[in-house]
Amino acid sequence: MAVDPSIITENDIRLFMIDKTSDDNYLLNDVEFTPEEIAQAHILIVAKYNSTLPLMSEVTEIPRYEAIIGTAAILMRMKAINFVRNRLDYQNRNGTAVQDKNKAPEYLAIARDMMVEFERRVKALKTHQNIEACYGHVSSPYRYVGYRW
Repeated sequence: MAVDPSIITENDIRLFMIDKTSDDNYLLNDVEFTPEEIAQAHILIVAKYNSTLPLMSEVTEIPRYEAIIGTAAILMRMKAINFVRNRLDYQNRNGTAVQDKNKAPEYLAIARDMMVEFERRVKALKTHQNIEACYGHVSSPYRYVGYRW
């Protein structure tokens, strides 16, 4: 049975986030994101896509890579908010400091990087679609020039 590449599943997000089983998160002994959190993050990223300029007709599915990277960014931001809310630093009698919820800065940095990539890609994609809707197919001989890194 062929997989429809336009449909993003919970498993697609879990594979990208390496959050498939409790073995992937040995400190948590569980998966990090619930199915409800993944579904909500996907709904939010589709709404963000639809509200990104230039405004066009609303869609319910967005390009695969953008959907995955955007959903992951929302999930990381959601978890960072949770870390900030539940952070409680303490020190035991031996003087050992415990900060098990002090991960918000790292999660926010990852979320920010992924969201910047999402926004950059979506803006370019929607601008291209908008130009093509106005002028028809737009092409350039420079389209096939390869980059050398």
